[in-house]
Amino acid sequence: MADKHILLVTYPAQGHINPSLQLAKRLAKRGVNVTILTSRYATAAISPSFHPLIDVVSFSTAFEWSTQDASRYMKELSHHGTKAIEAAVAARPYTRIVYNLLVPWAARAARRLGVPFTLLWIQPAALFGVYFHYYNNKFDPSDEVIELPGLPRLRRGELPSFFQDTSPSTFDFAIALFSENFEILDGEDEKPTVVVNTFDALEAEALRDLDKYRLLAIGPLIPSAFLDGSDPSDVAFGGDLIQKSENYMQYLDSLERESVIYVAFGSYLELTWRQTEAIAEALVRIRRPFLWVVRGSDEREKLRCKEELLKRGRVVNWCNQVEGEIVEADEIVRCLEMVMDGGDESRKMRENAKKWRDLAREAVDDGGTSQVNLGIFLNQIVGGR
Repeated sequence: MADKHILLVTYPAQGHINPSLQLAKRLAKRGVNVTILTSRYATAAISPSFHPLIDVVSFSTAFEWSTQDASRYMKELSHHGTKAIEAAVAARPYTRIVYNLLVPWAARAARRLGVPFTLLWIQPAALFGVYFHYYNNKFDPSDEVIELPGLPRLRRGELPSFFQDTSPSTFDFAIALFSENFEILDGEDEKPTVVVNTFDALEAEALRDLDKYRLLAIGPLIPSAFLDGSDPSDVAFGGDLIQKSENYMQYLDSLERESVIYVAFGSYLELTWRQTEAIAEALVRIRRPFLWVVRGSDEREKLRCKEELLKRGRVVNWCNQVEGEIVEADEIVRCLEMVMDGGDESRKMRENAKKWRDLAREAVDDGGTSQVNLGIFLNQIVGGR
């Protein structure tokens, strides 16, 4: 495998960088050279010492992500990212280009340059199915009930937030990019392979349903120390884009196992003051320890119950890892009590979580389904398919 070299192109956001970095580590462990390519904003945060077979290259854009002009940023990213791919391929040969779902321009560049390419789908296989059926006009997002092959019956509100009327216009570009991914896949002469950040036991039906593509589950793509333990030193993704708070681990270690409520809503979106206030009120009322990741210090400072809140738990800017209508404090308290009160429902949820944790570990262990599927993918690379 030492003569094989993959160019791994990732969108510069936390939820995209994390699985991409983890895939790079797994490929390097199999003896494959990997070059990670993304914007300079992201590469500045990536650890330079992952593995001797992994290197990182970057490109600059005229400006970085802005919720005020997201479409312009995406065009900038595509323009400069495409040029960076062209420069990388001109500098040395690559066996394959792997790209994730918000950078379809990487596949178009690969096709033009004559380099085989593979989509890394970082979301569940079920969502791949939803977007595929939407792209093929199999449902209308405004329908109250939606029935799709390989998925349970869905209500309109259970669709991805991009389909909702309440989704911020900032993310209008997303659906178009998802559709572009399918256009690219459908333009291949042979049945294309898509590697998916999931595992067979979790999404067997969703993975089997779309026989138009070969979906290979290779996940979960999280650090080894939390899965098979084959590399105890692999305890973090290694690319935190937001400076994390340093005091929360000591706090967590001081508390009883499985006693802490964890609250987080991703690395981009910031909650409205009203929703933030409702969550804060619920956390005070439930009187249990918590760790709450809050983006936006201004909203946090305005909380009416701030003093009481900080007696109960910790509020941090970031730790190792779209709002529609407001969820009121009473409903939040009800849901938290259901999970934390130690009753029958709580026990069932915890048992279920442990079941899937163990199955995830089995999938990435030697001989597990995700390890086997990664081997299949590497055999395709060796064969040039």
